[in-house]
Amino acid sequence: MDQTPDADREHPIERVADHWEAVVDDMNATADQLRDAGADVVELHPGDVVPRPDLGGFDVLVPNSEFDALREVVADTALPATDVFRAQADDVAFFVAVLAADDGSAAVCCPLYYHLTDDEVAQLQRDVYQEGSLRAFVRPLANDEAVVLQFDDPDVFFGGEADDTDDAPAVDGDGTA
Repeated sequence: MDQTPDADREHPIERVADHWEAVVDDMNATADQLRDAGADVVELHPGDVVPRPDLGGFDVLVPNSEFDALREVVADTALPATDVFRAQADDVAFFVAVLAADDGSAAVCCPLYYHLTDDEVAQLQRDVYQEGSLRAFVRPLANDEAVVLQFDDPDVFFGGEADDTDDAPAVDGDGTA
């Protein structure tokens, strides 16, 4: 077990910043394709992604403007279609989760990450397999509200082996927002 104090522990994304940037670039390209197809797309750029077993998912901190756009889209549109793209580098798993309306009118693109050896992630994985779904609690800096994105197939985040490149194949899953 790691005995490093939290203040001294390196954030998992710091040592794989180039991979994270590639994931965000992939998300931007995916969002552009969805826009070209006529969708109203909200792209999220998390400042932090924290596994929260007590919540059954990830706490995702985003800029206020992105949170407002997300809240507006999910207020008017169900997003049941989900694709999750996965990659892995240096013991960090990366994801681009795309939730979309069945008619293609709206979509949300949300990149996520977690450290593969994080005890909180291991607990979260056990919990969501028992519950059957994983959630992303997307919140603004004020932390006074959240939009919950739900993924009904936790396997897309925890199952199977991830490719060690930025070009990992897509994994399809079911989800709702």
